[in-house]
Amino acid sequence: MGNEARVGRSELALAAGTAVNAVFAYSFVTAWRRKGAPFVPSAQAKIDAIFGRGGVLQSHVRRRQHAVDLGSGGGAFVRAAVRNGHFARATGYELNPALVLFARMQSVLARGEHFRLCSLWDADLSDADL
Repeated sequence: MGNEARVGRSELALAAGTAVNAVFAYSFVTAWRRKGAPFVPSAQAKIDAIFGRGGVLQSHVRRRQHAVDLGSGGGAFVRAAVRNGHFARATGYELNPALVLFARMQSVLARGEHFRLCSLWDADLSDADL
């Protein structure tokens, strides 16, 4: 039974790796076709500098505000904005449907984290605070 569990975990890791590589590949194809930019994940150090303890936004944000990320990619900025307690909600707008799906899967049970498939030109910024 130990070998079966090990094989199952190996297959799961292989499938997850394949899915992540497919997202990256699709991202570069859309950039090549001039329908967006390639996906480059946000560095954790940059997210921490903005939302972390003593971050840039630490004293400037009221809890009820709404953050918007244009070109949200994998959704790291959106998740950090809500989960670190700075924003009541955050919305990410992205052109790449694979990245929107990826971001939604990571935020499936999180309140206040939303991802929309649309261009930044079509994004609703009427109630955005950041």
